[in-house]
Amino acid sequence: MAIREKAKKLDKILNTLERFYSRAVLSEGRNVLERFIFYWFFYGSPVTNAKKAVKALADEEEFADWNEVRVSTQRELEDVLNANRVEEAADLSPRLKTFLQAVFEELDDTELDTLKDLKPDKAKRFISTLPGLPPWATAYLLTLVGMESLVPWDPHTERVAGRIGLYDPNAPLPQKKKQLRAALQDEDPLRLHHLFVEHGKKTCTDVDPKCPKCPVNGDCAYYARRGRRSKKSSTDGNGTNGSTPSGNNKKKR
Repeated sequence: MAIREKAKKLDKILNTLERFYSRAVLSEGRNVLERFIFYWFFYGSPVTNAKKAVKALADEEEFADWNEVRVSTQRELEDVLNANRVEEAADLSPRLKTFLQAVFEELDDTELDTLKDLKPDKAKRFISTLPGLPPWATAYLLTLVGMESLVPWDPHTERVAGRIGLYDPNAPLPQKKKQLRAALQDEDPLRLHHLFVEHGKKTCTDVDPKCPKCPVNGDCAYYARRGRRSKKSSTDGNGTNGSTPSGNNKKKR
C-alpha cells in the first residue's frame, strides 16, 4: 500500500476511534507533569479513574503542590490511588515517588516544564535515565516536551497498528516504527498513541479481541483475514455451510 493510501486510511481510523472513545483519552492537565502523570495512570486504568487520581494529587487542599506529593509517604500515595481505583496502586506509588525525586534532584523542582530550558542533549539524557518508566513512557515524555516526534512503541500500539496493517510485520523493529510514523505524517503522535492504547485495552485485546464490535474492523487487515478463516471453517469439505442438504432431511417412511 502506498504511503498516501496508508495516511488516508490512518486518518480515517483515528477520527473513528476518537469518536468512539471520545477525546477523554487524550492527555489532560495544567502542565507537562500533570499531563504525563495522567498518561501514566491511564495506561493501565480506566480514563475516568486516571483523571480523578490526578485531580486528587493536584488538589491544593490535599497536597499543597507536587513537591508535597514527592515527600508524602508511599502509603499516603497508595491510599489516594486506591481511593480512585487506579490499578496496581501498590506498585505505582513507590515508582511515582522515585520519579518525582529524580526530577526534583535534577531540576530543583518537580515541574517538568523547565526541561525546555535545558540543552536538548542534556534533557534527552536526563529523561532516558528517569527511574521507574517503561521505554514507551520515556518516548512519550520526549515527545510531550517537544524534543522528539516519536510514536511511543508499546505492546498496544504495536498490536493495533500491526493488525490494521500499517507496517510490514516482517520488517525490523526500527523500520516498523518508521513506517507507522510516515503513515501518520504531520498528525500528533501522542493522539495516535492514546487512541491505540485505549483501543488495545478495551477492544483490540491481545487475547480474544472483540473484532465484531470493533469500530474500525472495515479497515483492519486482521479482521479481514479472521473473517475469511471463520467463513472457511464454517463450511464442510464439499464447500457447503455444514448444514444437512434439504434432500436428506426427509423422514424415512
